[in-house]
Amino acid sequence: MDITLILLAAAILAIAGLTVWAVKLWLEVFRNRASIRKSNEQHRQFLCSSLTILARSLVHEQVNPTEGCIRIKTILDMVDPALGKTEEYQIFTTVYDATTHMPIGEARKTMKLSARNRLDEERERLEQQHQERIKQAAQSLLTQFNAESIFKEA
Repeated sequence: MDITLILLAAAILAIAGLTVWAVKLWLEVFRNRASIRKSNEQHRQFLCSSLTILARSLVHEQVNPTEGCIRIKTILDMVDPALGKTEEYQIFTTVYDATTHMPIGEARKTMKLSARNRLDEERERLEQQHQERIKQAAQSLLTQFNAESIFKEA
């Protein structure tokens, strides 16, 4: 047998092997992409469900208005940042921005009582000032989307 034929056969075998390997890698990529899409959709549904619960809690006054606004704003930013900037939902950002200087958790606990009371009064004034807009925006979240529909295309 001629050396050229042997080298040609070896090259063909190498190319065939590499082709099989490339096809297997591409199939793995497609499977991973599908898995990521499914995971992203599940996360989106979880976020929408959380929005529904928070909005309902705000409407029924089961959560502190400031806490509800902060949480809803944060979730809206994850779902669709543009949605939180609409006039209808801007109140969540307004309350969020107005309270970012207020310590929470351990930092709040270590504050002097007079300073904590001053911040509580400021927060309560803010909540009273925007009470109706907060409720309207929360109600709008409940009526405008069905836990997934408004956010599915985003």
